[in-house]
Amino acid sequence: MKELVGMLALAGLLVVVISNIWLLLIVARGSPLAALLCLFVPFLILFFVYEHWQEAKPAVMAWVAGCAVIILSVVLIQAMPVT
Repeated sequence: MKELVGMLALAGLLVVVISNIWLLLIVARGSPLAALLCLFVPFLILFFVYEHWQEAKPAVMAWVAGCAVIILSVVLIQAMPVT
């Protein structure tokens, strides 16, 4: 059972990574310099999301779903009895 929950966590992590790349591609479509800055300046991506919400909404929602899956898998692992 723990293996299945671990696979669930890895699936959530994969969704988070893919949605981060997707969001970075959305930024790069507007300006390659902005995409480079988003890689090196902390939280600049949040400003972009705020300014371009309609464009970034699907990628952000995928990121949130991936985080929810990771949190769910952590809760499930913690609820399992120790053997």
